[in-house]
Amino acid sequence: MVKASSNLLISVVVPTCNRPDSLRLCLGRLAPGFQSLPPEQYEVIVTDDGRDEAAKLLLSKHFPWARWCPGPRRGPASNRNSGVRNSAGDWIAFTDDDCLPCPEWLASFADAIRSDANGSVLEGRTTCSSGPLTSPLEDAPVNLTGGRLWSCNFCIRRTLFETVGGFDQAFPIAYMEDVEFRERLLRLGETFAFIPDATVDHPIKRYNLGTDFGRYAESEAIYWYKQGNTGSLFGPYLWSLIKNRTHWAVLGNGRSASARDRLIASIIVLKELGYTASHLRKWETQYRKSGVP
Repeated sequence: MVKASSNLLISVVVPTCNRPDSLRLCLGRLAPGFQSLPPEQYEVIVTDDGRDEAAKLLLSKHFPWARWCPGPRRGPASNRNSGVRNSAGDWIAFTDDDCLPCPEWLASFADAIRSDANGSVLEGRTTCSSGPLTSPLEDAPVNLTGGRLWSCNFCIRRTLFETVGGFDQAFPIAYMEDVEFRERLLRLGETFAFIPDATVDHPIKRYNLGTDFGRYAESEAIYWYKQGNTGSLFGPYLWSLIKNRTHWAVLGNGRSASARDRLIASIIVLKELGYTASHLRKWETQYRKSGVP
């Protein structure tokens, strides 16, 4: 861990991987002068899982106040943990490279920290100003009332993050790793103070035929066993997956989706189910003994 200065309060960890255009917009919102929190009270760590130097060069040229660190290239959970190890603040704030924090984001967290009445986990509000979502192929992790603890917008005391063990690095992609992290905190008896003024906007992301939903199913399988399930993934798990994905594709997830989008979603589901069915036995062998940490 980097040694903290006497004024440093919050370390912002931004994991990134091959998205320099999104990262540029995010860092513009974290810049000294845009954030209302005095710059000496926070630092920004960009932890980079990319395989080129685009992010590193971006920081060097346009954002020299942010610190670039190479990521371990083992997925976003591992990348976030690496960012924390390279940070120095007593508190860690997480956002993603495609998010847009509001000017009061860090100041709102800092005010909550100083009030000394909000515990060790602060959850911000996540909006989607580019909405509404109109298709099953669109998604955004909106959180308007708390209780989600999405990894794109929360702040946690460093000592608690270290006590709970950080994000579980078994998760290979950005899916379910924050849910599993939340569940471990809840098992420790932690509560989350919702700070609505600590707002981050998350633009819509759109799935396409290249999306490997099978990797999502693998993350769900990991989560299944992390929660203490010991049975086979076949049966209730596979049936639940079929029901959920069918609702997502055929019914449009409750949205007024076009016929084309529903067709694309159905194709994605068929590809996912084929991938999942062919890998379930492997995942059982690999993850069945992981259990509740």
